[in-house]
Amino acid sequence: MSAALLGLALKAKLHSQTRKMVLIKLVDCCQEDGTRIYPSLATIAEDAECSVPTARRVMQSFCRVGLLRKVRDGGSGAKSTNHYEMDIEVLARLRRPEYWPALEAAALHDPIPDPDEDEAPGHAPGHAPDAGSETQEAASPGANKGITVEGYHGDRLPNPAEGYHPDDTQPLSRNLSYEREGAGASASLPASEREPEGKPVPSFDDFLEAYPFARGDNRVKQRAAWEAIAFDQRAAAIDGIGAFIAERKAGGIKGRLSSEVYLQGRNWIGLEAKAAQRKTSEATGAPVVVNGWTRDWWLLLFDRIKAG
Repeated sequence: MSAALLGLALKAKLHSQTRKMVLIKLVDCCQEDGTRIYPSLATIAEDAECSVPTARRVMQSFCRVGLLRKVRDGGSGAKSTNHYEMDIEVLARLRRPEYWPALEAAALHDPIPDPDEDEAPGHAPGHAPDAGSETQEAASPGANKGITVEGYHGDRLPNPAEGYHPDDTQPLSRNLSYEREGAGASASLPASEREPEGKPVPSFDDFLEAYPFARGDNRVKQRAAWEAIAFDQRAAAIDGIGAFIAERKAGGIKGRLSSEVYLQGRNWIGLEAKAAQRKTSEATGAPVVVNGWTRDWWLLLFDRIKAG
């Protein structure tokens, strides 16, 4: 399990404890890049402490909104299950409370075809759903006295046989006005937390193209560092790459700084002041000051050793 992905999963705002538990289980099973997810529904249900049908519905909802993608269908063997991949960028964006309702609203109007989640051959015998479960789900609500139904937002209400009326079920249906309000809630956020109006915000791929050899760095750390950058600073982060590299070369540092460290250190900020300080030191003959035991100090030391 990747600690970086676990951190993103814990920060995800899914508006349901069951969805959060299923997501954490999926993160526990996947690689750092979100691939190789193939636990059985019975295993997911057991670890998330929910029923197999509930786990199936949650997995289907993840696929509908684009968080999961089915790579391969499971076979007929006892240990053959479906194979999924997770979109790490979508996972990182779920830290914003309005993002999940917006994804669900988009999936409602422009749905992604639901994958076939029937994994009966892959279930462990001890966790197989009851043979009559499908019949019970198709039966009338009054025939299921004592069984609760799970609400859209994670609420649990008694069934009609226990005394509530059809009008009481309205909160369980999709409230499109609520979802539209959630999707537009970013307008009330500070400028640093929302996308600038009228200006396209650079994407993560734009940064990978701009930073030299960025595709060879740790992708999970890159995404986490990129998502931590405020929207109104992302264009500046990309625009400052050239000046940052030029200043490092002018200062005698030849080593390469990884892209995630560049983002974490906000190294595009204050370049003009650093350049002015360096030029002043060079003009007066004073040595350029590099703080000891820092990354730049080690890179400069290795360059000097290599140069003899």
